[in-house]
Amino acid sequence: FAYSTANTAQFEDFMSRRLGVDLTEFMDQWIYGALHPVYEMQWGTKNGKSLRISVNQTQTVRDHFTMPLSFVAFHAGIADTIRFLNNQRSQIFYHDFVYNIDSVHFDSLPVVISKHSFTYNAALDVHTAVSQATGTELLVTQNALSFDCQFTELSAPATLRLFNTLGQQVQSVALGATSRAYSLRVNNLPSGEYFVRLESATGVATRSVALIR
Repeated sequence: FAYSTANTAQFEDFMSRRLGVDLTEFMDQWIYGALHPVYEMQWGTKNGKSLRISVNQTQTVRDHFTMPLSFVAFHAGIADTIRFLNNQRSQIFYHDFVYNIDSVHFDSLPVVISKHSFTYNAALDVHTAVSQATGTELLVTQNALSFDCQFTELSAPATLRLFNTLGQQVQSVALGATSRAYSLRVNNLPSGEYFVRLESATGVATRSVALIR
C-alpha cells in the first residue's frame, strides 16, 4: 500500500497474515464495536498468600470484552506480574504466592482502555470461594511436551481449555465427572504465556503458565 491508502478491512487482512493471528474478535471489539469495558474489581487473600480477584464488567454496550488482564502483586521489594484471561462478564481468578501480599495493582503499564475500580475486600476468602465456584483446585506444571493439569475429582463433567495471550483458544477437551488429571499437548505451540481454564457446571478456575523451550 505504499503511496496509496488502505481501508480498515485491508489493514486487518494484512496484519492477520503478517502476524499469523486471526484478528476478527479483536477488531470487532476495539474497531467496529463501541466504547470500552468498565470493570468493577476486588481482591482479597487467604492467610496472606492465596490471592482471589473478582472481575465484573458493568458496561451496557456489550456483554463482555475478552482481554488478558494484568495485575502486579507486591511484597516489600518484590513485584510479580500475573495475567488472567477475562472472557466472561463476571469471573473469579486465583493465584498462590510464597510470600504475604502487601498490595495488588491493576494494569500498571497501562494496556487496557477501560474505566475501572479495584479495591481490597477483606471478606474475600480464597479457599471457600474455590470450593463453591469449582469444587476443585487446578494445578498446572510444564514438561517438554505438555501442560500437566491436576485437580481433585470432579463432581460433574467439565471442559479444560487452553488459551494464548490474545484470547484465542488453542485446545479444548471434555472431561468426565471422575477425572483427576489431564495432559494438554504443547509440542506444536510456540514459547510464551498461556492460560489453562477449567470450566464446570458450578464455576471456573484459571491458571497462567509459561511455555519455555
